[in-house]
Amino acid sequence: MAGEAVKVPFIEAAAPSTPAASRVVIYAKTDGLMYSKDDAGAETLMSAGASSTLTVENEGTPLATAATTLDFVGAGVTATGGGAEKTITIPTPMAVISDTTLGSDTTFDLTSIPGTYTHLRLVCLLRSARAGNNSDTTIFRFNNDSGSNYDSEYVFGSASTAFAAESVGATSLLMGAIVPAATSTADNAAIVTVDIPFYAGTTFDKYASIASAVTIEEATGGVRTWQSAGHWRSTAAITRITILTATASNFITGSRVILYGIT
Repeated sequence: MAGEAVKVPFIEAAAPSTPAASRVVIYAKTDGLMYSKDDAGAETLMSAGASSTLTVENEGTPLATAATTLDFVGAGVTATGGGAEKTITIPTPMAVISDTTLGSDTTFDLTSIPGTYTHLRLVCLLRSARAGNNSDTTIFRFNNDSGSNYDSEYVFGSASTAFAAESVGATSLLMGAIVPAATSTADNAAIVTVDIPFYAGTTFDKYASIASAVTIEEATGGVRTWQSAGHWRSTAAITRITILTATASNFITGSRVILYGIT
């Protein structure tokens, strides 16, 4: 009768054999779903149906039961896609913002730091070009501020000797991190790690926690470690970090600074 929908019943059964060349067969299997098979024997699911399931694996090991729904949760996790293909975006807890290796003797100036992370971490590999000396001291400035707005406290250890000192109302943040210089044992560089929590906030002043390790000379007393606390008297969000030496010397070629953003 004109206008009536055409209904074709299918009997559920095992998958049929591969059809002849240039042919495709359509059939219902015992799982209640519709499939097609081409002349190469490739089977394709035509409709998921209400009873379809998905095997979920944990690092290659299937979970005990199959799934019909996946719910992605967690800070920053998003699921997108209007068609059959979906994209799941899982943010990394720590991402590289910048990675700078010096191609010539100079200093570091990290600009346009985005405010989209919660904390910052600097990982530095540093050696100074200071002539006629075996060491130099590394300092920081935030947002190009060279006013007397920085306070520092540091503890130093070498062999069995410990020493502590402070710097109040200085024009830069004294990392307390000694780095090798020109007459230091060749190929040595200092490792310096700086954590700056809540750098993008505008309610409180900014603080930094600094740890470093260095070998100035390969002899007793030549291996040194520092732990420093730094305070910048500003509530401004940090968008720029400048790394210098206290003697205005440059860092040598190959020195490297990686800036990470932490969520």
